[in-house]
Amino acid sequence: MFQLLATFVSLRSIVSITAICFVIFIAIESLSTTSVAADRSVTLSTEQADRPEKRLERVRLGYSGPSMGNIPLLMAAKKGFFADEGFYVEFIQARSNVSIAAVLTGDMQYTSATVSSSSAAARGVPIKVVAVIVSRPYQYFVVKPNIKSIDQLRGKIFAVDSLGSSTTYLLAREVLKQAGLDPDKDIKIIGSGDAFARLAQMKAGTIDGTSMTPPQLLVARQQGFRILGSVKNVPELPSTGIAASEKSLKENPEQVRRMLRATIRALVFVRENPEDTIRLVMDHLKLDRATAEESYELVKDAYSLDGGMSDQGFRLVSELQRETGFAKAGPAAQMSDFSILRRVQSQLKTEGILK
Repeated sequence: MFQLLATFVSLRSIVSITAICFVIFIAIESLSTTSVAADRSVTLSTEQADRPEKRLERVRLGYSGPSMGNIPLLMAAKKGFFADEGFYVEFIQARSNVSIAAVLTGDMQYTSATVSSSSAAARGVPIKVVAVIVSRPYQYFVVKPNIKSIDQLRGKIFAVDSLGSSTTYLLAREVLKQAGLDPDKDIKIIGSGDAFARLAQMKAGTIDGTSMTPPQLLVARQQGFRILGSVKNVPELPSTGIAASEKSLKENPEQVRRMLRATIRALVFVRENPEDTIRLVMDHLKLDRATAEESYELVKDAYSLDGGMSDQGFRLVSELQRETGFAKAGPAAQMSDFSILRRVQSQLKTEGILK
């Protein structure tokens, strides 16, 4: 009996990654290696058919932490779409720079850290975004109850997950600018870890605000914090997706094709089956039904329809990176490679899966 098991495991089982990350990212990306937050890893139950005729190929996929952005990937595991394509998938929780380094060394095959991957690709790192899962931002500002508008954050401390190329950091800067604040002078922005850690800091009073996505956003509201507006005038941004090394694209395009087929099938399923998706959100994020339903409603329109996205979102990544001074911006075409994706989209349209 062969059964796909999507298992969230600690990166401690990959002995060599920490040392390799220091070498690769000091030399190539000038990013500091960070430790893996594996304490919230969970094992998902699966609903897979027996496939005695097929030997399942093990692949590892890095993700930054429990979030609505990864729900389509988890659905691909739970509903057997990965197994249909011959995969046994391990989801490994790791910071984006760690998972990118692991993809480059072959310790992982894929990462969902799309903004960080596209930023790295623009700087010449041999990695490409091959599909987009979340194509529009859905972050909101969470602040202390006495702060009634974003401009009142002037002189305050605002926390994001990490500085540099993270989606949270780049979009926070954009929101602050839209509110008339200079993110480099008018406010202190710090990197403080994932949303759970930042919510704890809000409760402790050590920070004045942060940005969050559902469901943590809804938990913060329940705890009495004020929710301010979301990002405006940013129609596209590749915040979650799939990235692979250029080596994999060249040497193993068939595996990439099968990975994308499973992912796009899951995107379609998530959009067309809210009840199944809400139950998965409840299980994965340990939420009550009402919170899971609201989270799904807030996020569902941010999911890509077919795994693709226009160059506009990648150009925005370049612009935001340029403004931070973190890295020189490269052309949008250097960040992604949708050649395999386009073939998969065509196949799924022929099969009637994509409209």
